[in-house]
Amino acid sequence: MLTGEVGKYWLFTQSFTNMCSVKCLRRVLLWCLLSNWISGKDLVASTVASSLCLPSGLNPEFRKNLSKAGESYPVGVVLADWSSAHVTSAVFEILIEEVLGYNIYVDPRSPASTLDGIYALIGCTTFMNAVDRGCTDRNAKLHMMSESWWQYYAGYYALAEEFHGEIPIEAGGMGYTGSDGVYVPKAILVEAENETGLALEYYKSYHPQWFKPWVYFGNVSDVDTSMVLPCHLVGHFTHNASTFVYWSKTGDDGGVTIVNNSYKVFCADGFFWRAAACRSSPWKCILFITAGDGWGARAVMDKATFLSMPLAIAVANSAVNYVTIPHFYKSLIYWWTPDATFMDLNPTKLVFPPYNAYEWNERQVYTTAGEETPSSKLISHDLEFLAPDIVKLLGSGTFDINAVNSMMAEQKGSGLSRKKVACNWLKANEERWRPWIPVETACSLGFGLYDETKDRFATLRAGATTCRACLPGTYSMKIVDSVGVTYVCEACPPGQQQRGAGAVVCEPCPLGTSKGYQSIENCAPCQAGKYQDQEGTLMCKDCPNSTTTVLLGVTMLSDCVCKEGTMDVNDAGQSTFAVSKECVECTEGIRCPDGATLKGLQVGQNVTGFSGPAILEGYFSWSKEPLSIYKCPEPFCPGGRPGTCQGGRLGPTCSECAAGMYWANDQCTVCEVPLKVTWFVAIVAAFVLMIAAYYGTDPRYRARATVKECMSIGTDLMLAFVQNLGILSAVQVPWPGELRVLFEFSSIFVLNLKAMGFNCASHGDMQQYVLCAGVFLAVTGTLPTLGALSHFLPSLKRRDLSWNFYKTICVTGKFLQSGFTTLCNIGMVPFMCFLHPNGTHSILKYPNTFCNSSEHWAMQIGGTVVLLLAMTHFIVCAWACHQAPVWSRSTPHRLVGIGFLLANYRPSTWWFGLTLLIRGPLLSFPAVVATNSPGINLTMMFFVLQISFALQLYFLPWKAPILNIVDATATSLFLMLLAISLHLEDANRSLVVLELVGVGVYYVSIGVIACVWFVSLALLAWQRCFAARREPKIVNLGALPDANDVLSAIELVTMSLAQKTDKQKEFLLKKMSFEISAYDLRIVGQALDILFDDCELRPVSQSAAGATARLAAKRMSQMTRRSITYLRPSLQKELEEEAQEVHADTRIVGAAGALEEQPEGVDAEVEVRQVHSFNSSISSFRDDAL
Repeated sequence: MLTGEVGKYWLFTQSFTNMCSVKCLRRVLLWCLLSNWISGKDLVASTVASSLCLPSGLNPEFRKNLSKAGESYPVGVVLADWSSAHVTSAVFEILIEEVLGYNIYVDPRSPASTLDGIYALIGCTTFMNAVDRGCTDRNAKLHMMSESWWQYYAGYYALAEEFHGEIPIEAGGMGYTGSDGVYVPKAILVEAENETGLALEYYKSYHPQWFKPWVYFGNVSDVDTSMVLPCHLVGHFTHNASTFVYWSKTGDDGGVTIVNNSYKVFCADGFFWRAAACRSSPWKCILFITAGDGWGARAVMDKATFLSMPLAIAVANSAVNYVTIPHFYKSLIYWWTPDATFMDLNPTKLVFPPYNAYEWNERQVYTTAGEETPSSKLISHDLEFLAPDIVKLLGSGTFDINAVNSMMAEQKGSGLSRKKVACNWLKANEERWRPWIPVETACSLGFGLYDETKDRFATLRAGATTCRACLPGTYSMKIVDSVGVTYVCEACPPGQQQRGAGAVVCEPCPLGTSKGYQSIENCAPCQAGKYQDQEGTLMCKDCPNSTTTVLLGVTMLSDCVCKEGTMDVNDAGQSTFAVSKECVECTEGIRCPDGATLKGLQVGQNVTGFSGPAILEGYFSWSKEPLSIYKCPEPFCPGGRPGTCQGGRLGPTCSECAAGMYWANDQCTVCEVPLKVTWFVAIVAAFVLMIAAYYGTDPRYRARATVKECMSIGTDLMLAFVQNLGILSAVQVPWPGELRVLFEFSSIFVLNLKAMGFNCASHGDMQQYVLCAGVFLAVTGTLPTLGALSHFLPSLKRRDLSWNFYKTICVTGKFLQSGFTTLCNIGMVPFMCFLHPNGTHSILKYPNTFCNSSEHWAMQIGGTVVLLLAMTHFIVCAWACHQAPVWSRSTPHRLVGIGFLLANYRPSTWWFGLTLLIRGPLLSFPAVVATNSPGINLTMMFFVLQISFALQLYFLPWKAPILNIVDATATSLFLMLLAISLHLEDANRSLVVLELVGVGVYYVSIGVIACVWFVSLALLAWQRCFAARREPKIVNLGALPDANDVLSAIELVTMSLAQKTDKQKEFLLKKMSFEISAYDLRIVGQALDILFDDCELRPVSQSAAGATARLAAKRMSQMTRRSITYLRPSLQKELEEEAQEVHADTRIVGAAGALEEQPEGVDAEVEVRQVHSFNSSISSFRDDAL
């Protein structure tokens, strides 16, 4: 639909005909046109009339604004730039102001098209700028537009998508339609009818074969070509596609030309396209004038060709000439209605065959009349909420085309403003517009009664002041009262909802939702475990037992799936409930989210679309038996789909590579020749190492550790530590990555040699275990055999290199002693069976070997043999330790055979090696009794090491003090590592036992301390009540040596030293300096300090500066009478000799006299205690001296 006021009335035509030339008339018409446009613009700018129109109109001071979000503003009007919109909009503006009582604001920018008006109502700030409409910061302050042609605009629905919820909506039709086409001026029609009765308003009257219509029109040759466009400048004439379609449909070769491979309309004189009906006789052609880029020209060409109409089409080169030409030349006009441009010519539309949509839209043949376009009012999306009465007014108000034409004619003829013309129409047609005015409480469908004073919806007309659109969750319900029909907003009943505003009915709850009560709320989606496959229900249905839903709002029973932790093992249960779902509990090692199915586990998918069921990391199952889960003690089971192992590993626990392959670089690698040779060389090297071990071993025992011995003992400590770590590495704890690598390295020392390519030397769990167990049996048998063979080799005997019997025993024992922890661990390996989730058992170290299988029985036999070897070694060592003190005095050469057992320890703790032998099997034993409970396993290991640690701290067994510190530090750190391991372990599997152990430890620790206190209290009472003179043995952890024996020993030592020559004393000095144990030498020094200080035997001439740092008890002054009497002669003699040597020291004499004057009333109990203290010191000295 074309828009815009492009012409004005023809003024003073007759008066100027004789006075001016055509050129003069054109100038006069141009002046009239422009002046009329300017005056019209000035009138539009006025937004408020200077006076009221209607007698009962509401004065401006009583009018109201719209209110939204706390903001108040008038009703905004978009005034289109064409005459019919001007007058019809003015009618509505007056009614809104003076009857409804709203303030009006007319935007001074007049849109030239409906598209501009749509952008204005959306809230775009620069809605007339086709390049940038300014829609980024939208703010809808314009609310209504009269006479829009939005149906004509094909892009309206695209805009509706772009500005969803903000697009303007139609507020009702205008009451008339718009129509464009070919029009005939009234004067020409009258002339033809009067002269010949020819009805020129019908297309058939233009057929040249039967009629001569050209006689009533002007000659085309008389037209001033300066007023029309050349054909090559007309858009429709030069459009290639359009012209080609015309030519292909009509076959009019004479009306089309081809220029540069492009189809163009052919104009013989360059200005007029002549139809075939008059092309050979140009004087018969009837002028058809249009404008723009050839508005309607293509449709008129089709009609002229197909209907044989003698037409010549020309396009005016300006709006002024478009208006001028029909007034000077009798012609047909392209025009549209309603419009005031050619109203003075009173043209009539030429009648063609009725509109044929198929011809126009599909065939692109335009021989029928064009489609009439409905005209309607547009409002902003929010006006129906802001002012529903205005919406009602616009919806009710309609005009007929005659009313609009009369108002346009009045405005054009009188020059009155549009508001004045509209006012005149309103005054003359009150019976027409009065029904448009809505009753405030006469609500329309989609609205309900509303009380503005209380800001709420009302249920009765008496409590309402206006109408408002029903809110979401309600619907508009019709009621009839004494006044008439109206509507109220009612909450949706149970089982129904309404999401939109202004609804007339509530909708049933959709599938997957329900609503059990009347409210404005929407239907709630079904919660987890429920579904609804029907609409409009009050509640959702429960899923069958053991099933649930993954999403909310489930609509089908088939969407009920097995709950998390269970799996549907029914092959057909994945689709529908035609076959019921069989949900079973998932075993350990399977991740079963909601909706897990057996088929989903096999293919790695889930029916819910989320992550599906999968084998957890650290577990394995076969593809054919996906629910039979195996636990992998080694980190080679990545999980995921059944049958998945890392790096090509094999077996139900992914614990081995195929034959001829070994594990390297995170994958199974083919064994290469160099690796096989390496293992052969290792065997040979081990044989050579056994021979070298014999000749490199020094079996002699030294009480004091040398630097070389410290290094050797440190090596033993390190070897024992890494063996303990190797045992710990077998505990089923999820070690962190780097720590796991370190444990894997430590496991080599307990003969876990898979990482070193052991598969290349043997294959299969059975072979590997036999080889590991055979190492100890082989070495234990090989060393004595080599010793025996050495006596049959003359060359060795001549060089005195044949093996000594006791030294051979020592080397063999040293091997078993150093590897005793590993020996016991290997012997217990076949008895460490851990449980798989599927109920089967595997050997912890060899998980591909199942317990109670033939291989397992054979391995248990081998393990029993190894344990017998370990037990034999321990029994022999225990017997040797028992005999060692005797042998050291009677047959010291035998000590060479047990040098491996004694060499590392102090003479007083020679037996401590037995505790380490016991510790080895005790560390491995928890894995036998608690294989499936890592927490219990770790706790038992912790207790074993804690006891070992306590014994070590009490006895300080190692010869070098630094070694005791190192061993204590290493053991404490290992205890810390065990504590960390307990934190990493999943305690759920052993929580009950650990809880009992924890409670037991708590009560035992409290009980031990309480027991000591109560025992001490009881002993104190016993001493007081029964006058006991001796301290109980429990206090001193055993009986104290007799004081007489101690004193006798001191006297013997004194006599022995007195009989020594100087050389003997020098030899004794060297022996004390280099051979006596460091701990023993310190004990001797401490004993002497006790004698010197506590017994006051230090000679006066000797200074105490070099004494051991300790408190001097000086108990001599508190000794009993019996002790003093016993010691008096010797002490008196010693004091006299000392006095003579230092010239009678008076202090010593005084001290001797004081001894004679000791009072007899000394408490007997105190005397006894002092004697016991003295005797204890002497006893300690005697034992160490011996």
